[in-house]
Amino acid sequence: MTRRSSRAFVPALILLLVALVLAPAATAASPTPVFAGEWGWGVEGGDPGLISPGAIATDAAGRVYVADTNHHRIQKFTSNGKHILTWGWGVLDGSAEFQLCTADCGEGISGSGDGQFYWPNGIAVSPTGAVYVADTFNDRIQQFDSGGHFVRTWGSAGTGTNNFESPFSITTDASGYVYVSDTGNHRIRKFDPEGGSQGGWGSHGTADGLFSNPWGIASWDGNVYVADQVNHRVQVFDSTGGFLGKWGSEGTGDGQFKWPSGVAADAAGNIYVIDQGNNRIEKFDSDGLFLTQWGSEGSGPGQFAGPYDLATDAFGNIFVADRENNRVQKFSPPSTSLAIKAPRTVAAGSRARITGSLKSADAGCVASQKVKLKKGAATVATKTTSATGTYKFRVKIKRKTAVQVLYPGSPECGASKSSKKTIRVS
Repeated sequence: MTRRSSRAFVPALILLLVALVLAPAATAASPTPVFAGEWGWGVEGGDPGLISPGAIATDAAGRVYVADTNHHRIQKFTSNGKHILTWGWGVLDGSAEFQLCTADCGEGISGSGDGQFYWPNGIAVSPTGAVYVADTFNDRIQQFDSGGHFVRTWGSAGTGTNNFESPFSITTDASGYVYVSDTGNHRIRKFDPEGGSQGGWGSHGTADGLFSNPWGIASWDGNVYVADQVNHRVQVFDSTGGFLGKWGSEGTGDGQFKWPSGVAADAAGNIYVIDQGNNRIEKFDSDGLFLTQWGSEGSGPGQFAGPYDLATDAFGNIFVADRENNRVQKFSPPSTSLAIKAPRTVAAGSRARITGSLKSADAGCVASQKVKLKKGAATVATKTTSATGTYKFRVKIKRKTAVQVLYPGSPECGASKSSKKTIRVS
């Protein structure tokens, strides 16, 4: 190498090293939720069935609220799809008045009275249990308590501060503020918990902070995520509408969209997006890094036909309003199991070898997971499992001792597990 070429090589090498340092680290594949059940029209357990469910939300206890759009009513279920309550006009006996119903409920009567709906397409439950409904074709928001009782309504058709044009989605943040996708006006509106205007942002366009049919909306850690449907992207804002970022483009690849609709965030800040035109769910971290996706067109378990909205709960479950299949599908973290092997008897003062394995339907849920060994009530060691989920401990035994291995669990990989053995001394 000549002196001149070596001089040229040095800065090139420096640039390469800098690029390697700044390059984002590869992330492990995110666990994909597994099908855990369904309910709705023609599905056992649905009372009294769903027609084109438009929106879905959960409360702190994991109960599921569904805007039963074509039936002009709201339904409330357990997390396993058992019917709890229906509300709307005429749902109890067909009378032209607001009613609550717990069994053998009928369709709602569409209209514009208090507690009456006309194609409701958005629903959200606040941290205090208030239920907000985007009453889409009435161009308003209605508020109820968790028992379905009417509280208040606000909004009317138009473009002003307290007007809407076909609001299609709604969410609340940790402080109870309400955010509405004012879809026909191509903007987001913000309100206090009682419906008082707190401003808003956006107009029609393709630039950062502009929208073309904003649809699904979710809040996490003070930020607001919006499915900008016709622009085939997700945009992120702070709570006052300050633009923070965006991701997505039209297509079928990982991280691409075709008519994204629903958006939801889980407790860890993962963002789930309904990629409606591709009949799938895509999962991202809070910065928009693609993690995983699932679903295809069809009517079988884990398949979708025009999925519309989704919601998460505190237990790692994901609920999807599978609109054209007239059902709700539930997805849960992959199930896990924990095994422990230990000798029944050892000599006093010797070390017992304790081994076992963590198993899961998703390989991502076993690699690099930490398990704890307890001796009596005290934690004596923590180990990271191998890529296959195996682990090994050694512990000194002086007297008869109960040993226990614990897996702490996570929203993505299932509930915590434990396994016990008693070791005797000879």
